[in-house]
Amino acid sequence: MIIVVIGFTGQGKSTLAAYLAQRCPTRVIFDPRGQFHTAPDVLPDSSEVYELLDEKAELIVQPGRGAEVERAFAHVCYQLANWVEDNPAERVCFVVDEARLAGLESKAVPLDFDWLLRSSREGSPIDIIITCHRPVDVSTNIRAIANRLIFFQVRLPTDLAIIEDQCGPEVADKVRLLLDRQFITWNNSRQQYRLVANPQSWRVTLSSQPTVGYVRE
Repeated sequence: MIIVVIGFTGQGKSTLAAYLAQRCPTRVIFDPRGQFHTAPDVLPDSSEVYELLDEKAELIVQPGRGAEVERAFAHVCYQLANWVEDNPAERVCFVVDEARLAGLESKAVPLDFDWLLRSSREGSPIDIIITCHRPVDVSTNIRAIANRLIFFQVRLPTDLAIIEDQCGPEVADKVRLLLDRQFITWNNSRQQYRLVANPQSWRVTLSSQPTVGYVRE
């Protein structure tokens, strides 16, 4: 399944991604902004991803900032695609936090990521969860094949126009009126939506230590 989570800073995109990812027993999190502290295995690059996936439940790759982020993302995709190909029955979730930093606004995504996307049909053992601030941060090609689009509050007219074009005027209007930490889930296959108004239902912490309140993005 492919899930794209869209919304402004502070609404809980990364927190929701972490909550959704927990459904899978094996998780790889590409985290260029250093938001996730949910596992002890935090890697600066992907050199050990393939080997560690055989023994660790969750790996976090934090490549830092700068021009190397997109290259690091491509290599994570390569390592993960190899592992998926060698372990076709294993359930795994790939979280890509901050899509624009990984270059996903471009149509020319890494070939290994494209292969993972095409392998992530609904019901397959591969889940991909992508977070971003605006619809334009993820290419139309990805949004078109996503199984679920999740919208936190969006106010920019150009962004609402994109949502209306894909999901219809009713969804765009409801997204515009959302309160803090409420979101709309759009089912691309069934062309249906639902409102999630209670943030307590998906509250998790992005820290390894208990925290009070929500983790701000």
